Order: sequence, then C-alpha cells, then structure tokens
Amino acid sequence: MREQVNQWGGIILFCLGALAILSFAPFNLWPLWFAIIPALLTVIEYSPKAKQARRLYGFALGYWLFGVGWIHHSIYNFGNLPWALSALATLAFCAFMALLWWLPFLAWLRIRSRKLSIQLLSFPSIWVLGEWSREWVLTGFPWLQTGHGFIDSPFAGFATIGGTLLVSWVIIFLATLLSHWLRYPKQTGAIGFFGALLIFASLGWQLKQVPWTQPDGEPMPFTVIQPNIDQDIKWLPQYREQIVNQLWQLTRRDPPNGVVFWPEAALPIIAGENSPLLAQLNDLAATQNLHILGGVPTRRSVDGHFAIRNSIVAIGDSSGVYDKQQLVPFGEYIPLIDFLGPIFHLFDLPVGSQAAGSALQQPITINGRKVTPAVCYEVAYGSLMAASSRTSQFLSNHSNDTWFGDTLGPIQHFEIARWRTIETNRPMVRVTNNGISALINRYGVVEVSAERFVATRFDGTLQPRKGTTPFQYWLNTPLITLCFLILVIALSIHRRIK
Repeated sequence: MREQVNQWGGIILFCLGALAILSFAPFNLWPLWFAIIPALLTVIEYSPKAKQARRLYGFALGYWLFGVGWIHHSIYNFGNLPWALSALATLAFCAFMALLWWLPFLAWLRIRSRKLSIQLLSFPSIWVLGEWSREWVLTGFPWLQTGHGFIDSPFAGFATIGGTLLVSWVIIFLATLLSHWLRYPKQTGAIGFFGALLIFASLGWQLKQVPWTQPDGEPMPFTVIQPNIDQDIKWLPQYREQIVNQLWQLTRRDPPNGVVFWPEAALPIIAGENSPLLAQLNDLAATQNLHILGGVPTRRSVDGHFAIRNSIVAIGDSSGVYDKQQLVPFGEYIPLIDFLGPIFHLFDLPVGSQAAGSALQQPITINGRKVTPAVCYEVAYGSLMAASSRTSQFLSNHSNDTWFGDTLGPIQHFEIARWRTIETNRPMVRVTNNGISALINRYGVVEVSAERFVATRFDGTLQPRKGTTPFQYWLNTPLITLCFLILVIALSIHRRIK
C-alpha cells in the first residue's frame, strides 16, 4: 500500500479535498469527514517526508477549487473580464485560500507523531487555528469551516458555547480518534471511539436545547420583500424609477405587516445625507405606519470621514443606519491596495472603493425592537454577530446573492447564516434580492422561506428574545487560547519523546 500511496498520494488528497465539499449544503453529507480525515492522515503517514507538505497543499487546493470555484460566475459575468482571465483570477483566489489553510500544517508536520496524545492534541488544534486565521487575515474570508456542514447534526449545540470553530474542533478530534483506532486498534479500542462519539453527540444535542435566552415582549409580525431585480439593469439610470416603483408596489401589493424588510442595496441609488428619494419614501412609509429596514448605499460623513458605505437604513416610523463592517475582499475593497492597485489598473479591472463601518455601531431599533443587521457575507463572521447582538432581540441578514446565480455560493451562504441563530439563540430574518429569503428560528431551523428567482414576498412572525449565550459572552477567545496551549503542550511532549 505504501508504494501505491507514494505514487498516487497527491491525486488522492486532491480528490479528498474536492470530496469534502459534499459535506456542505446542498449535499449535507457531513459524516464524510469521518472517512476523509482518516484517509488524509493515512496518506500523510505513508508518504515520504519530502512529499507530505506538497500533498497537504493538494488537499487544500481541491477543497477550495471545488468549494468556492463559483466565484468565477461573478467575476466573469459582472467583472468585465474574458473567460480565461476570470478563470485565472478564480484559480489565484482559490490557490491563496489553500495557502492560508496549508501554512499552519507546516508546524504540525514538525511535531506529528504516532503517539495518540500528540495526534489528538495537535491535529484538531492546528486545523481550527487555520480556520480562525481565515476570519481576520486581510479582513478574512470565513467560508467552508468544517463545522458549517454540521448545522443539522447532533453536534450543532457546541456552537452555543464556542461557535462553529468549536464544532470544527470536536469533529476533527473525533475523526482523528477514529483514524488512530483504525490504524492502531490495540492502542485505541472500539469502545474508546464509539464512547467518545456518543458522549460528544449527546452533549451537543443537550447544549442546543438549553434556553440560553428568554422571550422578550410580544411576537413581532413582519413582511419580507424579495424583488428579484435583474443585476444587469439594476444600476442603469434609465431603470431607476422602474425598480423603485416595483419595490414599492411589491411592498404594498397586499397590506403588509408593520415591519418590512428589504434586501441589500434594494434602492439603486447612492444616497447622500439629504437624499430626495429617501425623504419621499420615508414620508410615504410613515403615512402608512410602516417600519422598513432595507439596504441603501450611502455617501455621507462619519466621524469626519466622507465615503461610500454599504448601509442598512430604517425608513418610515423608525430611524437608524447601520454600515457594513466586513467588506468583500477584491469586491468592495482591494487588500494591499498600494501593491495590487497598479496591477488592477493595468488590466482595467474594477477597484472597490467602499469604506467599512465602525465596530462600535449599536443595534437599530425598528418598531420598538432592537435588531442586529448583517449585510451580505459579513453574516459569516460568527464573533462579529455574537458580539454585536448581545443587547439586540433578533437578527437580520440583508443580502444580494444575484451575483452568483444558481451556483453553490448562495446555498452555502444560507447555511452559514443559519449558524448565527444557534450561536446567539435568536431568530433571524433573512432577505435577499432573489433568494434564499427566510425566517430562521433560534435553533437554526427554517420556519418559512420564499421561492428563489421570483419576485415575491412572505409574511412571518418572530419572537424577540433577550439574554446571552456563552459564545456571545466570551467569543472565540477561550477556544483559540486553548488551541495555542495544546500546541505548546504537544510540542513539549514531542521534544521529550524525541
């Protein structure tokens, strides 16, 4: 078997990385990780040392190419790039994300050991530290965390105390234990693995049932508007009036509930501090006792800084503004602009110029209830949502996934959004331009959703809540600290054995 692995190990790990994508939505084959991790560790064990690092990178490249290759749809269709150049840009992005995944494992290869204590301590911790780094390097891209695929599993409850990163740690720990049992059955008996599996699954299920928050006030009826505006015409000036009328007519087609949600950038304008259109809509909504919370790009001065921001604005009988904090790398802003800016200009590529919102923003009050909004993909930042929702009563996610068409991207995005309700034990209203729009309860369960790719609306009722989960209180700090401590201990054990 060693000879076969030596010859085909690189291809095997690339395929395993690609296969891992089936654990996420819409496939939801999360038990695959209990086969993938033992196979990955076996290939590394049987590979020559000179090839181990390269093969681990192959796993990461397969993982990201098949996991987020859907960004090509946006780059090609909306980035004004030839197909070949957009494919090259997609490959470069996936290769960079694979690099971020791979770098921590260079340290793991130095302390890797057959000793069970070192394997169980170091491998899950390195894995999670890598996922954590992708939340903040160049503002982060926290996509495809292992735990994301376990939203409907018994392990989801661990997110209430440690977020999705703790779910990832638990899964990789159990899969590593299984791997050790399969390769060294005399060291790790079947009772050890299945006992641990039962304990962690039971604990995860119990944690999800704990009433971390309590009902706060009366249930709130609301209406979600999904306008399904064609992205090709949305920002053309000649269609502006038509789009605004369509949005308003869809809102008023049937008598809506008092609280209405519009998607990200629902109004195709960049509103100044005295926008006539916003003023008109505000007066119109107020006369009909409506509280609308929707996306409007704004150009205004905040703390003396005048810039364009991706904002969520309260219209009508409520007021307030939230500015998106986590901008999309290479979409809404360019990382390392001094270095990469000239390259983008050389190829006449669009350069994002939006400004990030303040980290000190408070929840918006809409019809007397406090809501923590998230714009588009910043809902992927668990710590951000947990910290900002401590005093809010529910969550909202305003997005426009039209950029990615009928690819895996919007489905993965929706799966990630569901996790925020478990971590905060609060319901979420998710409103998008063309789907997936839904009401998600505090357990991450979808109570009602709209049909995708159609102009539609739906009514729902949510229960505002108060209180905090352990994860909202301490965020990722204990887990990350523990992971670093585990690595120090593992390194100490490794040196003592060596």
